Amino acid sequence: YIARPKLNGYEAIHTTVFGMLDYPDPFDVHIRSYAMQDIADHGPVLVAARHTTGGWRAHVQGLEWLAQVQSWQHELALPATELVEAVQGDLFRDQIFIFTPRGEIKDVVRGSTVLDFAYRIHTDLGERCTGAKVTARDGIMRLEERDYILQDRDMVQVNSQNDTHPTAAWLRAAHTHHAREAIMHYLRNHNLPTEETDDSADYLDDTEQLASVRLGYCCEPMPEDTLIGVLVGQRMVVHRQECRHAQEALAEPLVTINGHNGSGSERPPRGWMRVRWETLHPDRYRVSLLLTGRDRSGLMHDISAVLARYDLNIVNLGALSISTRYKAIIRVTVEVKRADQLRQAMQRLRNVEGIVNVERRQRVPPADGVQV
Repeated sequence: YIARPKLNGYEAIHTTVFGMLDYPDPFDVHIRSYAMQDIADHGPVLVAARHTTGGWRAHVQGLEWLAQVQSWQHELALPATELVEAVQGDLFRDQIFIFTPRGEIKDVVRGSTVLDFAYRIHTDLGERCTGAKVTARDGIMRLEERDYILQDRDMVQVNSQNDTHPTAAWLRAAHTHHAREAIMHYLRNHNLPTEETDDSADYLDDTEQLASVRLGYCCEPMPEDTLIGVLVGQRMVVHRQECRHAQEALAEPLVTINGHNGSGSERPPRGWMRVRWETLHPDRYRVSLLLTGRDRSGLMHDISAVLARYDLNIVNLGALSISTRYKAIIRVTVEVKRADQLRQAMQRLRNVEGIVNVERRQRVPPADGVQV
């Protein structure tokens, strides 16, 4: 915390030392000058008041700290006591540093999400946040959702839409006190529910009344996805909510079963229902992966070996080699029995020599305006 002190002006060198002989266990060491210790004990504002001359940067840091807190108070419109409760936990926790596309450096609390970062920049941006383009240390840009946890030195470009606004579900993606309080402030001011409503009545809870239920090949839904079941007569195809086919179905009437939305006696020929993965309990499901990296001899063999190790049956496999750049692009579809199999295999694939990135592949473009 020397080159980039904490937001409250705290400066120190933090390190861990491995002892020897009588002290074999590692222990933390904090190194501070007398001036740094004074700030740690009394705070930058009080210390700066005693050192108004000499160009000591603690005075500037104290003013910046006050300006940030004042900005939060203006945005949240909270009394002083409530403001302290809302932000004090964020001011003194470990921080990481995030880069913006303009080269600016923003400090955020460790464990912050994309949504937290958006609110850190400005409340208006947080309220319109849809996700972000995140470039990690490997130099690869990825589209991430609001709940993605940022890592130190990520470069983040927040995506936003004017017709996007906070809901109670956003609270699950907000980890900092400031972001959570800002969301609650918006919900209260717009008379919106501050807790997620129970929509269980809109979910399909029994598949026995249907002739058949299958997972859509177009978007390959997984347990972690929000699911939409598209009904044609007595047959249902389950899609990810972001899938174009699901979005088209959402324009149709909500189908009711078991009298959840009326008697349900006259079911329209085509409609949709929300579906939980637990209701489907398929024996296995398909997932397509996209692997990119440096081409080399034996790469396909090593990838196949990892998939076989985790009992992932290869359904389809294709590869493209760009010889002029020694680059390989591999698309593979596997059958998965358990979600933990896939997670472990993807982590193992990232450690294969030459592989740079492993991600789930969207086989069919999502609906317009929906990022996956």
